[in-house]
Amino acid sequence: MFEKVKQRIADRDARIAARADWVYVSTLPTGPKPFEQVAVLTAEREQTPQEAWAKLRELAADRGCDAVLGAALTSWDSDGFPRFVAYGTGVRWTPEDAR
Repeated sequence: MFEKVKQRIADRDARIAARADWVYVSTLPTGPKPFEQVAVLTAEREQTPQEAWAKLRELAADRGCDAVLGAALTSWDSDGFPRFVAYGTGVRWTPEDAR
């Protein structure tokens, strides 16, 4: 039984990772297409900036977002170790005629 649960989790994580590769991330507050806001997204604390950006993309993909706008990265030291957090506004593209 636990193997089926583990497999479902692994399959879900693989789908999210594949979708995350296509999530558009921009530091600008607007996108190249009309959009609707989904949520403000904040990734978990990570050890490198690259990991923080990757987690933000995965979080956006998991929430069904097509893009993260107004994206930013912050960092601080935690017990002598750097921690990085990426955040931004998750959005879904809308049809041009929906405006």
